[in-house]
Amino acid sequence: MSQLKLRALQSLKPEPLASLQTSPMFRAMNDRSALERLAELVWARDFIAGEILIDVGEIQTSLLIFVEGSAVGVRSQAGANGVITPFSQTQRVLVCDPGTTYGEAALIDANPSDLTLSAETDGFCWCLDAQA
Repeated sequence: MSQLKLRALQSLKPEPLASLQTSPMFRAMNDRSALERLAELVWARDFIAGEILIDVGEIQTSLLIFVEGSAVGVRSQAGANGVITPFSQTQRVLVCDPGTTYGEAALIDANPSDLTLSAETDGFCWCLDAQA
């Protein structure tokens, strides 16, 4: 992605509070001050099509709140011998479109990811770190 296009995308990002208010995970929160505090803690992550956002086995420590673009989660299926190899078939198990959140469990307990989450298109998401 060109630097000019990246700067243009950055200037068009919605405010974090607006994104939280429209996300199904946070939409029901009636406490505006709590949402405002959360909005102060998130940081923007831009991604490009094909980029791996989370790799299988990676310790996930952030909740991702997708705002633009999409990502897909795939799991490798073990062969007849129970072993996963680079040639193992994959199964699409998750699609993250705008409004989707991924990584809720990471806010409670950091565990290795059981899938690979890759950007299907260019976009960005807000990230909320477990330490926050």
